[in-house]
Amino acid sequence: MTIEVYAVRLPGEAEAGIMQQLYDCVSEEKQAKAARLEQPADQCKTLVGEALARWLIGQKWGLRPSDIRYIYNAYGKPSLDGFPNVHFNVSRSGEWVVCAISEQPVGIDIERQQYIDFSWSYHYFAPEEAYDLQQRPFAERLPYFYELWTLKESFIKQRGVGLSLPLDRFAVRVTSEGNPVLLHSPDLKEYWFKQYPVDGPYKLAVCGQERDFAEELTVLPFDTFISSLGSLQLVPQAVQSGEY
Repeated sequence: MTIEVYAVRLPGEAEAGIMQQLYDCVSEEKQAKAARLEQPADQCKTLVGEALARWLIGQKWGLRPSDIRYIYNAYGKPSLDGFPNVHFNVSRSGEWVVCAISEQPVGIDIERQQYIDFSWSYHYFAPEEAYDLQQRPFAERLPYFYELWTLKESFIKQRGVGLSLPLDRFAVRVTSEGNPVLLHSPDLKEYWFKQYPVDGPYKLAVCGQERDFAEELTVLPFDTFISSLGSLQLVPQAVQSGEY
C-alpha cells in the first residue's frame, strides 16, 4: 500500500457547533485531553487529529467506528487493537493537522518555522548534521534546520520509541538534489523519507520502511472534512493515554 498523507487546514476559530461535532466523534480519552487545553485552537487541533485518523482508517480499511480501538506501546504510540496491518501517525503545528496512513509503521512531522537560536541547536544533532547546517549560507540555515528537525522527528515517530532514541544517535541529510537520506541509523533496517510542500512557513516530512509514497499531499478543505464526519460516533475506549 502506498503511504498516503492527508492534511486539514484549520480556520481561525471553529464555531461552537463544529467543536461539539468534533467532540462527539472522538474517544472519551481524547475528549478529556482536549478539554484540559486552555486555548480553543489547541483543542480544535487535538480533536481534528483524532477525527482525521479515525475517518481515514474507516475510509481506507472499511472499519466501523466500533472496530477502532487504540492500544499504546510503552512510548505512547497508538496502533489498532486486532489490526496489525493498519498504521497511522498524526502531527499538528500552527494551522495544520496532518496524518499519514500505511500498512507498515509510519511517522510524520510538521513544524511551523520560527526564529531559533542556533547556538543551542547544534547540540541536538549528529556531528554530520551540525556540520551540514553550519556550512549552509546564513539565510538558508533556518529552513534547513526545520528540514532536519522534521525528518528526524518523522524517523523517531516511525520507530515509535519517542525520545528514548537520542537525536544524535542517527543522522539525516538532504542532498544537493533535494533527496533526504539516512546517513546512519541505530539498526540495520532501511528507511525512506519524503517531504511535501505546505502553504505557509512550514516543513513537512514523512518516514516509512517502504519507498512507495503518494506523489502529492492530499489537502481536505476544513468544511468538506467536517461534513464527512457524520459516520463517526463516539466509541468509549479504556486504553492507556499517550502522545502521537
